[in-house]
Amino acid sequence: MDQTKNDSPEFQKFASDLRELLELISLYQGRSRYYAGNVPLFPAEVHLMCHIEEGITGVTELANYERKTKSAISQIVTRIHKKGLVEKTPGEVSRREIVLKLTEEGKKITDYHKEVEKQLFTEIWERMGSAPEQQRLEGSSLLLQALRESYEARF
Repeated sequence: MDQTKNDSPEFQKFASDLRELLELISLYQGRSRYYAGNVPLFPAEVHLMCHIEEGITGVTELANYERKTKSAISQIVTRIHKKGLVEKTPGEVSRREIVLKLTEEGKKITDYHKEVEKQLFTEIWERMGSAPEQQRLEGSSLLLQALRESYEARF
């Protein structure tokens, strides 16, 4: 990479903004919250519940989708199962396979989470309103693509 580009004020501002973005994501991921109930959940737990609701009902499928190990997903599933938010049933083909399904309480929480998330994303989109819509779309897509490729190249 061209060293002079790394020293530019524009690059330094980008690097500072990206550091802050990653720190905010880390803070968000590390805090539990109450989602339409009296059970505290971490974002990883409620997001996994949303995937289950969408039809990704096996631990291996969830691990592949989330880019996490089966062990990590199993730990999350165990926590939300103990909280009464997901049911575990043996698979039809193999008894070793576990099929996951949300309980009624789990469904209420995912519905609430989706509404709160929609409100948050709308608020962020509107706060970015000084940029033209196409620029907002291209900017977020370009950042996501670059982050995804950097992640995949490293891990």
